[in-house]
Amino acid sequence: KKLPLIYLAANSGARIGVAEEVKACFKVGWSNESSPERGFQYVYLTPEDYTKIGSSVIAHEMKLASGESRWVIDTIVGKEDGLGVENLTGSGAIAGAYSRAYKETFTLTYVTGRTVGIGAYLARLGMRCIQRLDQPIILTGFSALNKLLGREVYSSHMQLGGPKIMATNGVVHLTVSDDLEGVSAILNWLSCIPPHIGGPLPILNPSDPPERLVEYLPENSCDPRAAISGALDSSGNWKGGIFDRDSFVETLEGWARTVVTGRAKLGGIPVGIVAVETQTVMQAGSTIVENLRTYKQPVFVYIPMMGELRGGAWVVVDSRINSDHIEMYAERTAKGNVLEPEGMIEIKFRTKELLECMGRLDQQLINMKAKLQEAKSNGAHAQMDSLQQQIRSREKQLLPVYTQIATKFAELHDTSLRMAAKGVIKEVVDWDRSRSFFYRRLRRRIAESSLVKIVKDAAGDQLSHKSAMDLIKKWFLDSSVAKGREDAWVNDEAFFSWKDDLGNYSEKLQELRVQKVLLQLMNIGNSSSDIQTLPQGLAALLSKMEPSSRKQMVDELRKVLG
Repeated sequence: KKLPLIYLAANSGARIGVAEEVKACFKVGWSNESSPERGFQYVYLTPEDYTKIGSSVIAHEMKLASGESRWVIDTIVGKEDGLGVENLTGSGAIAGAYSRAYKETFTLTYVTGRTVGIGAYLARLGMRCIQRLDQPIILTGFSALNKLLGREVYSSHMQLGGPKIMATNGVVHLTVSDDLEGVSAILNWLSCIPPHIGGPLPILNPSDPPERLVEYLPENSCDPRAAISGALDSSGNWKGGIFDRDSFVETLEGWARTVVTGRAKLGGIPVGIVAVETQTVMQAGSTIVENLRTYKQPVFVYIPMMGELRGGAWVVVDSRINSDHIEMYAERTAKGNVLEPEGMIEIKFRTKELLECMGRLDQQLINMKAKLQEAKSNGAHAQMDSLQQQIRSREKQLLPVYTQIATKFAELHDTSLRMAAKGVIKEVVDWDRSRSFFYRRLRRRIAESSLVKIVKDAAGDQLSHKSAMDLIKKWFLDSSVAKGREDAWVNDEAFFSWKDDLGNYSEKLQELRVQKVLLQLMNIGNSSSDIQTLPQGLAALLSKMEPSSRKQMVDELRKVLG
């Protein structure tokens, strides 16, 4: 219905998580069982635990010389949905939808609370943005960034995305001090636009008489803001500008400093304003999402060998932005998630949980804690103090290696195998075969696209790309080439041989054309005036046809008319 879309932003971005059922029972393969401080080789599950939660991991069995069997974890998928990259594909769908909304109707974002990750991207994709002075627009929290950078660079979210940043980089149009002012700014903005796209412009009775003179007179140089909205003179008297008093709202004041831009009323009529400013500071950006969303050719997104794609960087290229044309792939060693492992463990594997993990896995700590419990029950206070000191010392000694373990545990959620298992990439493509793979895939996509165009031309614009592809697949599987075998659809050579023979689907195309013409004639039949002009239109059509084709058409019409 093309109604205005108001986005009230207050969120924490894409959800993050780890597989808790694996976290609770994984074991560590130490480099030296008696000296865990020397490091570890892998994390694993016992056969008993693997039997219980094997569906949550991708693992391989290792047999020790002692006969012990261990299931070494290669990838953690998790039983619960919503732990990592699958949330980013949801974010991609939201980004595509909001970007499309900006093209189709009026969009406006009000950052009433902290907005993070995809929430921050939406604030930009909707273009028009109002920010509360005490709320940031950020992609990642400052503490996670500090952890990744290895030093304390940022001390608050406001340093990353407060109004001093966003109001000067072109993201934020207006800043407000509180929600009442924010809602007032929204209503003011809405008063300048039609109730829906294509609707009538809202014109109000002016409180400032349209006939009044412009009283502001520049002296040495013209103040553009005074020329627009008026100003007080040296005596404190109001000197009116060109537009209605108190109606001008300046936008992007801190960004495009060579111009003054905003909206005002002129005799109650909403207008947009661009005026020349004398300062010279400007910058510009690009919108990847919008270009991908509207692209009509095949797009392959491939995370290469040792490549990483995380957070907002993933969101702007996700296949769901344009699922008809974008396909995502990853190399076997590629990684992807909401955050880097170092940032993830800051949130999901904090020191308290590292200590709990030590208490579960380290036999010395288990023994010392058992002795401590016994000392408590016996009231041996001196022994208790000694044991508590030993426990703290042991925990301090093991903390670095357990931080490495936690990082490895988080990394196992980032693998390309997990991306494929969650369906956020189409396939894992090994580096050495990537050239041939994408060559074949591109040939297939081009062939499909050309056939989609033929089908849509036959059926009319009402047929979507996906519907056209569904028809093509059905025709192919029903053909003598495929013989109903579903796996034949992935056989490129079989598809090419079927597609290149127009006789395989010419009758289907003719049926679509008949349906298209029938729909057009039914639309004509719904209008009595159109029906009256049908004979003249038909006569004009026949007059433009070749004689042989015209005779054939006349003969067919006579048959139909009986």
